[in-house]
Amino acid sequence: MSSRFGPVMIWSVAFAIFVFMLLTPLATVSAVFMMVPILVIGMLVPPRKAFMILGLITATASVVFGFGVLLIVLLFGIPALAILFQYRKKSDARAAISSGIIAMVGMLLLLYVSVSAAGINLTVETTALLEQNWAQLPGVVQEELPLNEMAQRVVDLIPYGIIVFSFFFVSVSHTIARRILSRQDIHVAKLPPIEQWRLPRSLVWLYVLVIIASIMISPESDGWMQMVVWNGLPLLMTAFAVQAISFLVFVGRNKRWGKVLPIFAVLLFFVLPQVVSLIGIFDIAFPIRKRFKS
Repeated sequence: MSSRFGPVMIWSVAFAIFVFMLLTPLATVSAVFMMVPILVIGMLVPPRKAFMILGLITATASVVFGFGVLLIVLLFGIPALAILFQYRKKSDARAAISSGIIAMVGMLLLLYVSVSAAGINLTVETTALLEQNWAQLPGVVQEELPLNEMAQRVVDLIPYGIIVFSFFFVSVSHTIARRILSRQDIHVAKLPPIEQWRLPRSLVWLYVLVIIASIMISPESDGWMQMVVWNGLPLLMTAFAVQAISFLVFVGRNKRWGKVLPIFAVLLFFVLPQVVSLIGIFDIAFPIRKRFKS
């Protein structure tokens, strides 16, 4: 345990720095890496000692900077605890990441509900935020999508954003923490290589159902079904894009083409997401990988 005193001190300082950075313009950077020191410290020392270290730092920051710091730390700390629970159970990486994502989605949804319950109109706030940068958008965008309508669409896509950001934060945290812990001779399961990732074929049929629903529902509708469609389509397209990258990595390694194809697919997704997603759909629905095996 004494040999881990140095790493524990280093990551305790790192956690304190990330907490204090939450109140600076570097808050986004802090949020991305906030869970890493929690995961590392939680595995380096017993749970009770880890709780004391992290709790003392958080309490000090809350006294100095206000109660809001505690809420933000809890937003990332509870998903980190869910991941640590799986780490200590020696679960596989999928279980650890899934637990973290579910916990973070739950925390963000709780925040979303709390904001709404507090009487804060997210559409009005989003409209005010967009107004600050509205003049910088191309004229075509301003004509095709009025400001109020764009603000409403952004609000409608909050569930999609919650899920995607949760996946991003948890995946990044797990990947970094696993590599750090491996240097301390602490084994944490890693995900299978990306070329082995396969989504269930049932997602293709779900995608078809969502498309049919989007055709049947009136664009002027503002019910819960419209929100499901609004969030379901981009969420499935993002999942299929990840599957497409998995397929292209598989092809690149079997044909020794390097990483050109997956890098190109990532860039293309921001321009033509439908094309990249279609590759992932074909990979799931048809055994096209057999043709590329060396």
